[in-house]
Amino acid sequence: MLGVIAGYVRRHHIGLLALFVALSGTAYAAALPRNSVGPKQLKRNAVTSAKVRNGTLQRADFRAGTLLTGPAGPTGPAGPQGERGLPGASAQFGPVPSAGAGQGVGALVADGGAITVPLDTVLYDTEGLFDPGAPNRLVAPRDGLYLVTGDVSFTNGPGQRSLEIVAGAIVASVKSPAVTTGSTALNTAQIVALDQGDQVSLLAGQSGGGGGISAQAGQLRMHWLGLKP
Repeated sequence: MLGVIAGYVRRHHIGLLALFVALSGTAYAAALPRNSVGPKQLKRNAVTSAKVRNGTLQRADFRAGTLLTGPAGPTGPAGPQGERGLPGASAQFGPVPSAGAGQGVGALVADGGAITVPLDTVLYDTEGLFDPGAPNRLVAPRDGLYLVTGDVSFTNGPGQRSLEIVAGAIVASVKSPAVTTGSTALNTAQIVALDQGDQVSLLAGQSGGGGGISAQAGQLRMHWLGLKP
């Protein structure tokens, strides 16, 4: 019996050796530990498309420039309107230039003449329009349109009375016969375009009243309306 086995091995030793190697390799591969196969164990082009599960690769798995960008798709529908935001802080505005100055003491007006009404009392002033060192005018602190108003009263007497607002030139004026009893009061107003530094004053005049007519209780007011057109 042993002779028969020995004879078989001699005749088929190459095939038996190949079978042993093949069975040993399969056993080795089956015995590899989990996650032990990496890039070094894989042959070039060993992983093909058929061996990759669909949907498992991500952009980071591809070399830069491999994936091409397709054309932009159509715009999607608008989303729902978001909630209304909180109100913002209120704007802060500076003071609007405005001032008023008055006449505290009456001043005589010569017959046929006129005087610049003295303004020795500041009534209000938001931005330095009134200068106590020059108490006969108001000065525009900035360019713009101003509403300028003037008032004055004259003591009783015959003749004519006049009041003019002067800003480099006469910009508003009023004339009236004197009343027969009591004082004659005149007032006028005008919207005037002024540049920064322009001076505004009141001019009170009378004729036919003799030398005893006095201008009194004069007031000049300026209020900035906005920028010039």
